[in-house]
This record gives sequence, C-alpha cells and structure tokens, in this order.
Amino acid sequence: MRTFTPRRCAPSASKSASRPEMMERPQGSKPFLKREGSEARQQFGQRICGPPSDWAGPAPPRGSEVFIGNLPRDLYEDELIPVMEAAGVVYLARIMMDFTGATRGYAFVTYADPEAAHRATTSLNRLEIRPGRFIGVYHSFDNRRLFLGNIPKTSTRDEVMRQVKMHTEGVLDVTVHGNHKDPKKNRGYAFVRYETHRAATIARRKLLEINGHLSKAYPRVTVDWAEPEVEDMKAALHDIKTLYPTLIDHNATLDCLE
Repeated sequence: MRTFTPRRCAPSASKSASRPEMMERPQGSKPFLKREGSEARQQFGQRICGPPSDWAGPAPPRGSEVFIGNLPRDLYEDELIPVMEAAGVVYLARIMMDFTGATRGYAFVTYADPEAAHRATTSLNRLEIRPGRFIGVYHSFDNRRLFLGNIPKTSTRDEVMRQVKMHTEGVLDVTVHGNHKDPKKNRGYAFVRYETHRAATIARRKLLEINGHLSKAYPRVTVDWAEPEVEDMKAALHDIKTLYPTLIDHNATLDCLE
C-alpha cells in the first residue's frame, strides 16, 4: 500500500470560515481494508469494496453516501478509503471505472450513518490527496427509483411487482397511477423503488440487458431513472454548491474550474 500524508488546501481569500479539523477513526474500529468482505471486485463498470461480511444490521440509511470528485485516474481504494475513514466508519466504496481499467476520476463512499457523511463533506472537501490534487467531497443524491414505461394498461400494482421481482432484487415498492378517464386502467407506466441506489443500478442494468422483455405479457418495457421526488430535490439542492460536467478534461483541477 502506498503511503502518503494528506494535506489540506489553504482557504482562498473569499472563504473566511475556518474548516473543521479531520477526526481520527473511531477508537476500536478496525480499518475498513482489513475487514473481511472489503476486497475489491469489478462489477457493472465499478470497482466495489464492501460491505464488510461482519456488518451487523441493515444497510445505512439515506444520506450516508458522499460523492468524491477530481480523483487521479490511477488512484484506487488503497489510497482513497484510508482518507475517507478520517470522517467515520466506511460501509461501502464504489470507484467508477472505464474500459481501459483506469478510474473515471470520481467515486462514491457510503458511511455507517449520515453524520459521518456530513463530516466528510465539511472536513475532507478540498483535501490535497496528492501534491497539487484537491478532491471535492459532496453529499450524494442516491436515486433509488426506476421508471418503467410501456407496461400493459390493464396491469395492477401487484402484477408489476411480480414481474420486476422475477428479474431484479431489492424491490421495496411499486407505484402505478390510474387513468383518470378509465379507473380500471393505468397510464402505461410505473415507478419501482429499491432498497438502495446500488440495487436500483443493478436492476436497471439487468432490465436493459434483456431489452425490457420481462415476459410475454411485458415484451418491451422501457427502463430509465425516475425523476427525483420533490422532497429529495429540496434536500439535495440545499447542499449543492457545484456542477458535475462530463466533458471536462480529467486533468482539470478544482482551482481552474472556479
């Protein structure tokens, strides 16, 4: 494992507020990368570490995930996770990869609780992870809903639920809106809510791989991410202080984008 000493970026003249100090990993907690089940695995264009096999209880609640941007393309979990652990206990880390095996320059880390995620956004944002390389750490909006279009208009909520459960895991709920002109029919689409953003991501990939063919009765269902719900958007917009453009050179730094 490479060794390094993270350094904090000196605040600019326009930022007078003092930055909270980084906290140490909670006493008694074992480093994430030394816990069983934290080994990296490649899946759906992501390098995934965790959750640890000794994790007890349900997955962390919403609000526990952060987005980390402006990462070096050759930085992996051995450098990233020890840095992120300074804010709290890590549950899961996902590094986005491209087809060459290099990272895409951003990742997502899920903490044990939302409080740790908040600490990460305040204490690790603009941290110098390598000389001259300052990362951005922000709250992640983890969409867990999929939109299914082109479903039979005679389908009920329970029927749609059975169809998606045959092909995907982690389904929590299905919403089907009735047709105001004919209460016995739906509007031809449904929303499916999953347990986690990761479950929704995997489900979307699986449904796209089978071209939306769920069954003879559901031969050509269209699949996409659902628009964020109003309450989710309000919470997300409260924390957004940056844009996430996709056409910027990966060598660009935060300073040159400000």
